[in-house]
Amino acid sequence: MLNKIIVMKKSGQNKIIIVAGALVVLACFFAVYLRLFTNKELWYESFAAILGVIITAIITLLLLKGQSSNDMEKERSSKIFEEKLRIYQDYLATLCKVLETKSKNTSDEINLRLKRQTSYLAIHCDSKKMVEVSAAVKELLVRECADRKPEQNQQRSNEDFVLRDLLRIVNALGEDLYGDDYKFDEDDKKKILKDFHDAYLEVESMSSPDIVGDDGTVLSAQVCKANDLSSIDGPDVWEIVSGEWKKKGWVLTMPDEKFDGIRIENSEGNPGVIDIGFEKGHYYIAARYEADSDFSKALKWEKGGYRSYGIWWNYLPEPYYSKILEGEFGQHFTKDEDLRRYLTDYIGYLIDVSVSHHRTVGWKQKLLAKGLDSSRWKIFIWYWNTLACEYDNETEGVPYIEAFEKDEKVLIMLSNRWKDSEKLHCTLKRIQCADKVINTEGCVALDEIDTIDAGAVSSHVKQWVAKLENN
Repeated sequence: MLNKIIVMKKSGQNKIIIVAGALVVLACFFAVYLRLFTNKELWYESFAAILGVIITAIITLLLLKGQSSNDMEKERSSKIFEEKLRIYQDYLATLCKVLETKSKNTSDEINLRLKRQTSYLAIHCDSKKMVEVSAAVKELLVRECADRKPEQNQQRSNEDFVLRDLLRIVNALGEDLYGDDYKFDEDDKKKILKDFHDAYLEVESMSSPDIVGDDGTVLSAQVCKANDLSSIDGPDVWEIVSGEWKKKGWVLTMPDEKFDGIRIENSEGNPGVIDIGFEKGHYYIAARYEADSDFSKALKWEKGGYRSYGIWWNYLPEPYYSKILEGEFGQHFTKDEDLRRYLTDYIGYLIDVSVSHHRTVGWKQKLLAKGLDSSRWKIFIWYWNTLACEYDNETEGVPYIEAFEKDEKVLIMLSNRWKDSEKLHCTLKRIQCADKVINTEGCVALDEIDTIDAGAVSSHVKQWVAKLENN
């Protein structure tokens, strides 16, 4: 529309110039005629004055035309810049939304939105920059959302790949948006990545629980991290913690002459298994929970590595990745106290994950046994401790119910995939809960249960499922 206005104005200005030019030529003709064929100076001077006025008018017109064109071009550039900035920001927001789900089961609505915004991007973005963006998006989605097979595995470094690829995308869009004025030094980018990586490690170490031995010895898990193992004195951490695992029903198979690894299984009904084994020249740590992909997906998102169905695994980090040769794990485990402490921390984490997931699986099984319409409901486990029930209703932003443990109680929450508060208000009104308050995260507390018993939790969840279905 803006281009059309500019073209119309230019057309009108050209007509004025043509008319003015014709008048100048006519005035010149009469001036020459009067000068040659008459002796009256008045007529000649009059036409000379008229000619001067016309020339002045033409010059003024040309100046105004240039100023008007510049103003229109500035307005046009400003509107285009604002539109490009909005499209680029929406694109990054949608891409981050896809990564938040971290699953190839991402809703069709979000996938379609990302494709649609990619087409918007192509309207304004230079094709070479689009190639850079698409390459970074491909790496990001394949690594973070897709399932990998063992033969596709590579050793994982300490770099934050997600942030790295997002910065690549932002860099390409920034160069397209700001041109030569945009500067993003490569050394600065590396420093940003390192700062984020170090910050996450620091937070993780500060939030880890303490380990208490049978004799009352307290060993802070913060100093049990692989980068600060030498500061621990006292009893062997592995012996203390593995003794606690055994009391809780975990059976350990340790390295011997026939077996060069570790296998940990549960004797009290939890099908989770944790392994240390050897594959393709290096030792790995693995965890599995039957064929439950909800278990392995969350581990891949949280710890990197690789997954296939219900199995997650990753190679041991350096120096163990290169130092421990095939058949030598047992002797390294016996002699290397740092290795034992590292594995104590990691296996303890995986056992906690398995226990949490097993409890939530119990809730899920009890709920499914009560009968649900599978064509309308999608039931899954989110990060091991949350039972999620997603209702296929796009009119209300795809509402979902979550049940999770907090402070030995179970909270039941309601939200929607679109994080749309207005749609959530409509849902609450429909199920006769209009008095419920939506918190800052776009969620509503529906219920609180004083027990984690699977039967009780599933019954409460089923009641809310029925309300969403029937009201």
